[in-house]
Amino acid sequence: MVNKATKNLTLDWLISHLRWAWLATALAIALLSQPKLEPQAFIVYVLLGVGVLYNLLVVAMLFIGWYPNWMAVVASLFDTVLGIALLWFTGGHNSFMLPILLFPVVVMVIR
Repeated sequence: MVNKATKNLTLDWLISHLRWAWLATALAIALLSQPKLEPQAFIVYVLLGVGVLYNLLVVAMLFIGWYPNWMAVVASLFDTVLGIALLWFTGGHNSFMLPILLFPVVVMVIR
């Protein structure tokens, strides 16, 4: 029988790997729409950099085996805030980054 903590860590590893794909997709969208993004490009790239640093922290915590249950809530909140910030700085409801907001929703559904 699989231990619940082990099962949660497996899920958290999966989500951290999906976060890499999410950040790479957001970067690809930002690079492909560079002309539209020009005024806020620096802010968008800084936000993506913060996302990369955060995910490195999550991966390090998972690697050493210390990932408390409350960290999953913090990660979901961080993903949501990062997605909203990317959307905000790329045009709001008319943003080309709108599909990026699906990731936090999918992660919360998986949990």
